[in-house]
Amino acid sequence: MGANSNHHDWEPAWHFGRQIGLSAMREDPRSVIGRTLSGDVLEIGPGHEPFPTAPDARVRYADRSVKGGRDKNWPELVGSPHGPEADLNINLDVDGLAPIPDCSLDAVIACHVIEHLANPIAALREFERVLRCQGRLVLVVPDRNVTFDSVRQPTPLAHVLAKFHQGVTQVEDEDIREFCSAIYYQPPFLPTAVREWFNPQRLNAELLELHRRRSIHVHCWSPEEFASLIAGLLADSLLSWKFADLYLPGDPRPIEFGLVLERGTSTGRAASSQFVRDWTSAVLGTPDHDPRRIAKFDCALHRDLTLNDGLDATAALADTAMPTFSKMDAPKLAPDPPREMAERALATLSSFRAKAISSLRRLTSATRRASPKTRG
Repeated sequence: MGANSNHHDWEPAWHFGRQIGLSAMREDPRSVIGRTLSGDVLEIGPGHEPFPTAPDARVRYADRSVKGGRDKNWPELVGSPHGPEADLNINLDVDGLAPIPDCSLDAVIACHVIEHLANPIAALREFERVLRCQGRLVLVVPDRNVTFDSVRQPTPLAHVLAKFHQGVTQVEDEDIREFCSAIYYQPPFLPTAVREWFNPQRLNAELLELHRRRSIHVHCWSPEEFASLIAGLLADSLLSWKFADLYLPGDPRPIEFGLVLERGTSTGRAASSQFVRDWTSAVLGTPDHDPRRIAKFDCALHRDLTLNDGLDATAALADTAMPTFSKMDAPKLAPDPPREMAERALATLSSFRAKAISSLRRLTSATRRASPKTRG
């Protein structure tokens, strides 16, 4: 039996802290989600901080070997701890999860992975393929608004759809050039020698290949923009994920957001609208949430989805959000603004008249003094 047969018997990560006023007192959302991950688990690209799982989880790790090793390609990481040894050497863009049989896993974890891929849709479909029914996908993604990606434009659904239909398996030169320019034209945060690898005027074939090994941020999203991407893929019947959980950037994970998806059985416009409802409800249930996230989600849906799909999705968002927004207190306005405006206008006019009369009197007096006396 799959590990998630009791998948409703847990408290969502976005509920934690609801009764606690201070966000700093919340439990790490990775730990909250990790307790729901048991059975056969695959983590892709664990880095030096593997994602937590339930005690009985059977975890394997997959990563991509790089010519020259970590310290040569990432000299800024020399001396920092290494992560667990990989059980599988996989290049997701080239191989997918080819060694993994269909419907054989209870959970797949990909932290700070999806934004590095040339073809994110192909990877999402592979994640779905290897999961059992109700199996879980945990995606952790940097929020472009609070990282070095803040100067870049979000990756729209149309762009990743084009890469998917082209069957792209390698990050293209133009993507590397755009990313390097964005990094280089910011205040330095990398060692000088490493920063020069990003200099747009130095990007020759050797450096382009180096950046492919280093694995750039090909894409960037906010939580709302990434949710819109998933809604669009559901509407296009490319995936059959269901919403399960999320966490938003905040203490103790200020630069990232998490999205947990569950392998479902339905796809298309109805599945997309249900995902929109669930995501919106989860955001509104997050302690200290920013209500503007809903407006941003609405804008992203309008941008990414076709007309009919977008109408259904935004209607689902409105149905979910309106009960909350209709109860919000409007900001208190100053009493009787029209009267105040009129009083200010009269005061300004009175002041102007007083100054004009004073000036006229001074001018008349000066004229009289300058004029010759009339003879008697």
